[in-house]
Amino acid sequence: KIRQAAGSVSVQSVDVTDRPAVAQGLDSLISEQGRLDILVNSFGINTRTRSWSDITYEAWDEVMAINLDGVYNVSKAVLPIMRRRQDGLIINISSLAGVRASAIAGVHYGASKAGVISLIRSVNVEEWENGIRATVISPGEVWTPLLQRRPTPPPPERVPHLLQPQDLGQVIAMLPPRALIEELVIRPSRPK
Repeated sequence: KIRQAAGSVSVQSVDVTDRPAVAQGLDSLISEQGRLDILVNSFGINTRTRSWSDITYEAWDEVMAINLDGVYNVSKAVLPIMRRRQDGLIINISSLAGVRASAIAGVHYGASKAGVISLIRSVNVEEWENGIRATVISPGEVWTPLLQRRPTPPPPERVPHLLQPQDLGQVIAMLPPRALIEELVIRPSRPK
């Protein structure tokens, strides 16, 4: 939980593949806060094997369960609450790999993130009449532990030019309350 002058923010950590745990975490959050205004789905995994020739069925299933099914599970749990209020914002952090295929990101990661983009589009098609907005942010390389575990991480001299987690926070904070911004693609700057 983060407290600011204008209110507070609660952060719940749950296993997004465990639907009962998602429901329990949501119940806890509503009990504590009394309401839910914004959901940010910002999670994902990848595996070291990333090409068609070496991805196993198990690796595919694991990435899809967290990256795509997890976003579905949490969003599905939150939508009834937002419908009752006739208001809400869902923000999903996808990836540039969901916008265009990337050998670096891998087959399963890109497919899962493309699915996240489609989920947001469907929320906007079905839920706008209920006052619910959804935005997907598809960043390029963000310096996180996921990027650091790549088979070949970016070289140290490139790191200062990559997006940082706080850059995504700034993008989220600038989303206007009366506008529907369905999709944003942001990329890191390049070294000079």
